[in-house]
Amino acid sequence: MKNITVKVFGGLRDVFGVRQLEVGLEDNATLRDLLEILFQKFGDKVRVKIYDEETQQLKKFFNIFVNGHDIKFIKNLETFLNGGDAVAIFPPIAGG
Repeated sequence: MKNITVKVFGGLRDVFGVRQLEVGLEDNATLRDLLEILFQKFGDKVRVKIYDEETQQLKKFFNIFVNGHDIKFIKNLETFLNGGDAVAIFPPIAGG
């Protein structure tokens, strides 16, 4: 079992009810595995906010970083996680 730190930003803090949490994962776990654990722990309110059930991917404009690296440039949801990794989840930001 390895521990991963998850940090949530913006409006996601209200949905999660926390800014940061530790999650235990099995060896060879991916970001997709981590998200499934978060969906189980926090329920459908989190799932529908960040995950597109139709495409089985993150909704557009969500950004997730593992140790400061954008997952889009690694292996997206199939990015492997190691003990001590920090995962940051950013919702879309509107502005103008």
